[in-house]
Amino acid sequence: MSLGTLNFDDISEGDLKELIDNGVPEGLKIDYKRDFYGASDNDKKEALKDVSSFANSFGGHLIIGMDENGGIPTEITGLHRINADTEIQRLENLVRDGLEPRITGLKIKAILLKSGNSVILIRIPKSWNPPHRVSARNFNRFYVRNSAGAHEVSVEELRSLFNLSASVHDRIQSFRRERLAILSADEGPMKIGHGGRLILHIVPLSAFGYGQSLDVKQIYNHALTFPPLSSSGNSRYNLEGVIVYRGDEKCSGYTQIFRNGIIEATKAEIVREQDGRKLIASLSFDKDIFEVLFCFRRKWNFSN
Repeated sequence: MSLGTLNFDDISEGDLKELIDNGVPEGLKIDYKRDFYGASDNDKKEALKDVSSFANSFGGHLIIGMDENGGIPTEITGLHRINADTEIQRLENLVRDGLEPRITGLKIKAILLKSGNSVILIRIPKSWNPPHRVSARNFNRFYVRNSAGAHEVSVEELRSLFNLSASVHDRIQSFRRERLAILSADEGPMKIGHGGRLILHIVPLSAFGYGQSLDVKQIYNHALTFPPLSSSGNSRYNLEGVIVYRGDEKCSGYTQIFRNGIIEATKAEIVREQDGRKLIASLSFDKDIFEVLFCFRRKWNFSN
């Protein structure tokens, strides 16, 4: 289960119990804390480190009031005798004043438990204006996350974060131009027919983010949920990731799933001749696109 797929306002104690039942470990996108952050300078720096490391990496959730052992959640302890609204306000003020630039889209809420205790849940979005610096109490540091948790950035990681902020849009445009040139030259992963081609690119911003790489085996296991436009297909591994295609020698379309999460969906021979005129069946054309978009959105979630 991934908390990221749930409506934030609807997350409940039952969802937290599922994390324990499924043994969902701490890692890139989730962190468990038994106790709330204190009022000392070190506690404040720790809170800012945790929040900024998520924003500078992949985004994720901080769950405060859950015990863990070796990174595996074991018990929903909750926070005893706290004023949840006051603590949330304190944390919001700390994050607002202690990070540069400010993080937009941060969400915090209290989940009241049956025991009467509360869990504080924080959803930190992946930032597209990184890096965010901890700048409090004469303390200036940058943090990111990996599977082992938060750590201070290296020079190369910091350079990557600054480059990301300035170049995501340009890199997406460059990718699109490059792919269109490759396909126009019939040098794509499969040669597809002519007669008018539809080339649809779905590019998650995270594709050009810090350390983005998906598990190819996991992609392959879900491959058949990414059919070519208006058809089913066969799937196989290739150098770019996984491809699902219709036809073989004469391919009428494919869906290429790249290792960084980009999807390239194609369809050939979309132009038809009728009564001496060339036309595109616009109703079925729109239907094909929206059907695959719905399918991709529903299935494309391979990480916590």
